[in-house]
Amino acid sequence: RRMGAELVRTVKGWPRNVQLAAAGGLAVVLLITMIVVFTGGDETPPAPQAQPSATAPAGPGVEMQEHAARGIQVMVPKGWKKATGGVYIDYVDPEDSGRKVRVLTEKFGGDSSLRWAEIAANGLKKAKSCPKPYSQLEMAEKELAGKPAAEFEYTCGEGETMRHGVWRGVVSDGKVYSFYLTSNNDRFAESKPIFDEMVQTFKLTDAS
Repeated sequence: RRMGAELVRTVKGWPRNVQLAAAGGLAVVLLITMIVVFTGGDETPPAPQAQPSATAPAGPGVEMQEHAARGIQVMVPKGWKKATGGVYIDYVDPEDSGRKVRVLTEKFGGDSSLRWAEIAANGLKKAKSCPKPYSQLEMAEKELAGKPAAEFEYTCGEGETMRHGVWRGVVSDGKVYSFYLTSNNDRFAESKPIFDEMVQTFKLTDAS
């Protein structure tokens, strides 16, 4: 506004014929000035900043290797101590004996994965390896190897010695194929991605 007022006073001091001659040019100058003021001139607008991408899901946190036995193929923690029983194979964390995964192949007379989960949960309630009180946190129908499956999550005991586990299984051709992860409660959240990786990589094979 100050510059405009000074320009008006200057023009008023000119002779009349000069004012008329300059009127056309002044209009052009004012138009250019307004464009510069309101658009910021020829300054290139800043490039848009890239938005951060969504955080990728956490991995299992340990190196994994393939387990293939008794009709099951699945990834399990590499370097964990292997122990074999009648219907199961364990992989135990060498630095924490309370943390392990178990892979099982058992005969089963029913045809419902959810019914298997109910039976397995009832068995845990009576097992010496699962101190009282037993608490079932969730039981739900899931999927495993493209087939209808079931999963339940539970805790055993209480206080600092509380254990926390999650178990998923699928019934197929007279057998139930399952696996679970168990750990002390304070390490369960850290360990759960191992179980999730097993879910993603679990396959049924022809060999049994």
